Formats: sequence, structure tokens, C-alpha cells
Amino acid sequence: TGVQTCALPISLGCKHSDAAFYAVDPHKRISEGGKWQFGYDFRPFIGNSLGELRETLDKCNLAAYVTLLIATSEEARRQFTVQPLKLLFIDGSHDYADVQLDYKLWHEMIVMGGRLVFHDSNFKGVNQTIQANLDRDRYVHEGTIGDGGWAMTVWQRVR
Repeated sequence: TGVQTCALPISLGCKHSDAAFYAVDPHKRISEGGKWQFGYDFRPFIGNSLGELRETLDKCNLAAYVTLLIATSEEARRQFTVQPLKLLFIDGSHDYADVQLDYKLWHEMIVMGGRLVFHDSNFKGVNQTIQANLDRDRYVHEGTIGDGGWAMTVWQRVR
């Protein structure tokens, strides 16, 4: 539905800054070889995620501030060769291998003082990635928002 994609640029003030905001998602349905997606009620989402995202961005007057990259994380990462990130919000598949891949592909691009946010951090695969892979010499835990299935864990890069 694009709620997180709209909430982040609003809260970060993208309309009033020169910050670039990119949303990476292949937007593939299960029938097209995509991964399961879930709605707020924890039921499988079978709608048109790209269509709903575009509609939500339009409703929030954010379409001009968000660049949609219709790509997998790997495909999108190849497009970002030197651009540093102030914030990386990982909200993809909850499968351990997928979350681990997202982290490994992107975390080196976060600038000193930048933030790494794992959405759905109470899901097994996301939590496993944090526990097994997060470089705790370089990232310090700033806090966790929420305590249910949709919790977000925030880390700051310090080295």
C-alpha cells in the first residue's frame, strides 16, 4: 500500500530539502515469481502493489519526491556505485537469505552517522540477520519502534 514509502519522506522532510528518496521493489506478484507480501492484518496481499504505491504517493503529493526503482535489491545496487546513503530502510522479504543479501549489498554505502533501519525486525529471518551479520563495531543500536510483528530496529553507523 506504500504507507512506509510515504511516511519516510514526509517525516524526513523531503519536500523541503535536497535529499533524494528511492524506493526499491520489483513489485512482482506471486504468479510472476515474486515473494509473498503481507498486509497490516498479516494476511497475504495479492493486490497490485505498484499501482497502490503510486496511488498512495499521489494522494500524499509525494510522487515528485520519490524515485521508484522497479528492480530487485541486487539490480538496484548495481545502479548505485558511489552514491552515499544517509538512511537505509530494509523492508523486503522476511526470508533470512533475502534479508542477509539486502544488508550485505547496501550497508557499506551508509555514511558515518547515517541510519540503518530494519522493518519487521521481530520476524525470524530479519532478527537472524541482525543477530548473525550486523557489524556491531560499526553500528550502534539506537532503539526499537514497536514490539509487534511490524517493529523497526534503528542502528547508527559510528565507524
